[in-house]
Amino acid sequence: FNGKNVVVKELRDGKTLTKAKLQELVQEASIQGRGHDNPHIPKIVGIYIDSNKVPHVVMEQVPGKDLYDSIRETAGNRDTQSRAKVALHFMSGIVKGLEAMHARGIAHLDLKTQNTMVNKNTLDTKIIDHGFGAPPALLSEDTLCGTPEYISPEVLDPDQKPHLGSDIYALGTMLYEMVAGQLPEKMLNKTDIRDKMALIINGDPGDLSEDCWLEPGMDLIHDLIYACWERDPDDRPPPKPPLP
Repeated sequence: FNGKNVVVKELRDGKTLTKAKLQELVQEASIQGRGHDNPHIPKIVGIYIDSNKVPHVVMEQVPGKDLYDSIRETAGNRDTQSRAKVALHFMSGIVKGLEAMHARGIAHLDLKTQNTMVNKNTLDTKIIDHGFGAPPALLSEDTLCGTPEYISPEVLDPDQKPHLGSDIYALGTMLYEMVAGQLPEKMLNKTDIRDKMALIINGDPGDLSEDCWLEPGMDLIHDLIYACWERDPDDRPPPKPPLP
């Protein structure tokens, strides 16, 4: 690939090519292609299908690791204030990438720390894995997408469609995770996916009453998380200020 460092992503289940799977791959490449001029969305280099008819997408390599691993490797080495400062830096890049997607009417719909890469040289963030991404208007009310810990109430509601604001809900959970060093305790204590989803449906995804959230200077973070967790997606902030 002309001397470029790239990542080759095989189709998620590794099965041979079908029309539906090809459409999924092209959709993901198309979404990332639309953000080609945004430094917080990896550039697509190309798509190829191997001799076994397994499709692959080729994208720029981000020199680093995902945000999930970065959080857990450093959580014990920083105090809450330091983690909050780093979290706002990471959030700034994620929000800029998300803003570019939302401006084109595209929701990611599986935003989480595992789908965010951190450049080890610059500490900039890039949003990856756009396989669920789509214009919400084209989705039906029974569309279920995302990861249980980050999923929003409207995605679980059979009478509602996914929404651009579904990504903002996930941002709130990611911000909590970055500052606390882990997902909300309530979520971690539930091993059954149905119990995790019940917390979200009931508007109780996490508790911000612990001491770390009450430290001086944490008001902004506290308010941002709750704003992102608003039950009505239209009440959540857009991916721009007051978000970082």
